[in-house]
Amino acid sequence: MAFNRLQGQQLAVANFEFRIPLIGVEQYGLINFQFVPVELVAFADAGLAWDSDNPPALCIQPFRI
Repeated sequence: MAFNRLQGQQLAVANFEFRIPLIGVEQYGLINFQFVPVELVAFADAGLAWDSDNPPALCIQPFRI
């Protein structure tokens, strides 16, 4: 299995998270449940590396699983 690699002297990273409390205690959650809290979560991570010989370029590829 091959993994993409980031190479360079400078690095930029980003993270996005969206959380919805689904089941939880009285103050949090759409459904009141006193034992195990459950959240619905979506997230994405991105990274970019470059150096002086290789300036940064953004290339968006199709999503795949």
